[in-house]
Amino acid sequence: MEIISAAVMLFLIMDPLGNLPVLLSILKHLEPKRRRFVLVRELIFALIILMLFLFAGQSILNFLHVQPETLSISGGIILFITAITLVNITFTIEEYSGFCFLSSFRGKKNVTHNIYA
Repeated sequence: MEIISAAVMLFLIMDPLGNLPVLLSILKHLEPKRRRFVLVRELIFALIILMLFLFAGQSILNFLHVQPETLSISGGIILFITAITLVNITFTIEEYSGFCFLSSFRGKKNVTHNIYA
């Protein structure tokens, strides 16, 4: 039951239906036979990596002296930084000159860069 739950979660996170148009546009210049070969090759490669971490993941973490809690916290930080990057708002300093933390910046800047730099 745990593997089914993980598989459903992985399916939802990877969003294969949403990524399908991108994949088709990348492979549109290939002939259909070659396209199928490339897709199968990449799927097998991804399956090998997933199986490697499924069966040897804990051993790899133990070898690297990484605790699961540390990995969870690191993943959360990376996810947070990615979310902040996705909220990429660009503006000019003149429009927001009232904020004291922006006074040292010139020209167009990123809000998240200004706040966290």
